[in-house]
Amino acid sequence: MSDQNQDPVLHSIRDAARIIGIQQRQLREAVNDGLVPHYKLRNSIILVSVPEVLSIMKTQRKEQNHDKYL
Repeated sequence: MSDQNQDPVLHSIRDAARIIGIQQRQLREAVNDGLVPHYKLRNSIILVSVPEVLSIMKTQRKEQNHDKYL
């Protein structure tokens, strides 16, 4: 089965930050500023896709010489 046919794995901000190796605060700020796509459950839990976050981090690093958010 191709990876393209599978649903993305979503993680809490805490788990995603740990997986990526950044602080939760950095990821939460990026989500709150609208830089990272996220999915909010009814009970206010925010989920993100690690590949999406990594892609955004890579793009930001190319555009800026410093990491304001991530």
